[in-house]
Amino acid sequence: MSREVHDRRVGLAARLATISRSPSDLEAIAARSYWHPNGFAKLVLEDDHDQGQLRLHVWPVLPDEDDIHGHAWRYESVVVGGELTEITYRVGHDGTGQQMWRHAYGQVGHRRFTLTDAAPVHLVESGPPVVFGPGAASGGTPGHIHRFYASKAPAVTMLRVGPVLAASSDVYRSTPEPRQALAPRPTSRADVAEWVDHARREAEVNPFPTPESS
Repeated sequence: MSREVHDRRVGLAARLATISRSPSDLEAIAARSYWHPNGFAKLVLEDDHDQGQLRLHVWPVLPDEDDIHGHAWRYESVVVGGELTEITYRVGHDGTGQQMWRHAYGQVGHRRFTLTDAAPVHLVESGPPVVFGPGAASGGTPGHIHRFYASKAPAVTMLRVGPVLAASSDVYRSTPEPRQALAPRPTSRADVAEWVDHARREAEVNPFPTPESS
């Protein structure tokens, strides 16, 4: 874990307390955040074109479904509360593994996303599922293929994401049909206030080691 992400997690409870007291911060976060189709709220606390984003991902309940996917950036993730499970995959170049269709996933407008350019591919699980509880860290690069989903809810992660390294990311589905452009449900100020305060409480209950004790 990078020192920046470590320090951000150490100071997370205080940062979220400040946000909770600021109507303008809550409004700004709501305007750039949304409910992801994989079942979590993507709360963008900070957004810098060159440096990337600081986010909270919040799963209020266990997801009904979630896609195997990659990313268009590097990221580091730390569990704040609840429990997450990760299953990683590799492409089976010899034709072994589960047949899937790889779709390019990208933004086509404000809060609008699409799946295009389906290509057949085989995926093989890289190892057994890994469970992450509070304080556990993970991360990846654009070549990292996984499912990462709440297995005990509510669940919260803090992420440092970006900057963007590719024009699109990959989503792996069982069918080749492209989806109509997705318009995820926007977050309201009330959503942000509720889940920022929940994350603050989790960050206080599950304190992260300080630099001196780590």
